[in-house]
Amino acid sequence: MRIARLSLALLLSFGAVHPLLAADDGGRPGEFLDYAASARSLGMGQAFTAISDDASAVYFNPSGVALMRRQNLVAQFSTLLEDSSIGFFGYARPLANNGGLGIGFVTLNSGDITRRDAAGNKSGSYNTTSSAGLLSGALTVGRGLSIGSTAKIIRQTVAEDSALGFGLDLSAMFQATEKIRLGLMGRNLVSPSVKLDKESEDFPRSVTLGLAVKPTEPITVGLDVEKPADGSLRPRLGAEYLFNDVLSLRGGANKS
Repeated sequence: MRIARLSLALLLSFGAVHPLLAADDGGRPGEFLDYAASARSLGMGQAFTAISDDASAVYFNPSGVALMRRQNLVAQFSTLLEDSSIGFFGYARPLANNGGLGIGFVTLNSGDITRRDAAGNKSGSYNTTSSAGLLSGALTVGRGLSIGSTAKIIRQTVAEDSALGFGLDLSAMFQATEKIRLGLMGRNLVSPSVKLDKESEDFPRSVTLGLAVKPTEPITVGLDVEKPADGSLRPRLGAEYLFNDVLSLRGGANKS
């Protein structure tokens, strides 16, 4: 089994870029699922919809699981600001009959938050947690074409209160040529609805188009354009250069 490479430098940098990623989405339902699922995808500016050739496909484009040649595992844990943290675990494997399966788990934890009474005095602490379990399936339906879906269960906890929600993503992937791959991801087409207080929060839908190009074997370039139902276009661009099996150089930019 090929274990995905993890970049320590990118993991450490996640805490620095996290406020930028959250600047547009802070407080939006499901914003914790807008973060990158791995150091590799983060390093490529999250332009991963048409790449999705490792276990983070369950997060970015489950159709990619059907085109994988071997099973794959990705894991990441990052400590963020104010003792908060985010983690991702994903596992995917192709099936012999032209399909694939994958699972994933994402969790964002706030760390301890000071609790205060009506007079403003400290009265202990609490934390908030947002997590998602992902179950993906993919099927090859034609030469170079695959479709996939990710069912997800969302759990959000604030102090002693918690709530569940269920959602569904749909996707497609097309290997146009040996060097060009196209991806399509519809996120939250069945939108999770989580009710912690009096009102339910519905996760916003979005559609992402992706393009991946390999001009030469060591180089991969990705371009994504996402259109959220409640916002403007979000372009993402990333590139990767593989020196060997353990060393790579990545860069990217996005508008989150």
